[in-house]
Formats: sequence, C-alpha cells, structure tokens
Amino acid sequence: MKINQLFRHVIEPDLVERYVHCIGLTGTDDAKEFTKHHLAELNAGQRILDLMGHDLANAYLPCKRLAYFDRLPESKVVVVILRQLLKAINSPVFLQSREKNSAERKVFVYRLARADRPCCSTMKWVQAPVVIYFPA
Repeated sequence: MKINQLFRHVIEPDLVERYVHCIGLTGTDDAKEFTKHHLAELNAGQRILDLMGHDLANAYLPCKRLAYFDRLPESKVVVVILRQLLKAINSPVFLQSREKNSAERKVFVYRLARADRPCCSTMKWVQAPVVIYFPA
C-alpha cells in the first residue's frame, strides 16, 4: 500500500536509527558534523546495502527503488535518503547543512539538528507592511 510518493508503508523509527548508525553517528541525537567525503571514507553506501539494504529497498516504491539504490554507494544519495527518512517519520530532527571553504574547495557540512531547540531553529520571517515613496 502506498502512503506517499516515496514509500510503500509507514517507516519505523528503528529503521532510521539503524540508517544513522550506518553513516557513523551514534543516533538521531548525535550532533557530530560530517561531509560527503567522510561518508565516502566510511564506505557508508556499501555498509547500508550490506546491513539494511533489503529492509530499506522494500520500504521504497519500486520505481523509486531503482532511482536510489542503483546509485546508493554515492555519498550524495546517502544524504538524500537520510533526509527522506527523517521527513517520513515526522521527526523533530532534520538534516542541517552549511557551506564551508576547505583547501579552496566548497564543501557542504551536514549535521542532525532538532527543530525544537532554540539554537537550531530556522529563521522566522515577519511580514511587515512596506511603503515605497517615489519623488514627485
């Protein structure tokens, strides 16, 4: 039974915890920063396929499974799947990213953050009326 555009059934939080352990974090409360380079060093894509590939592949719809699991050893796909899993369980935890220049290269640094913590909350825009005056 399809529950949304990606998954066949409701994702269990246990599946997300196991996924997070495969990418080198201790759990969804771990705020350690990581990059795609770190994921490649850990061989995270292959670890995910070895430890939980069957469970994760069965959770995806067949058309999406082909799109993601053919390219899973890539670090970029590991990050995308993590974002999708966190959204699927309606977790207060989200994947926060920022750019960092390292050795004249732009690198994205990721970490798990909680939306309910004030230090990690997203900006709130306040809409105020704007008045524009033109000289006569």
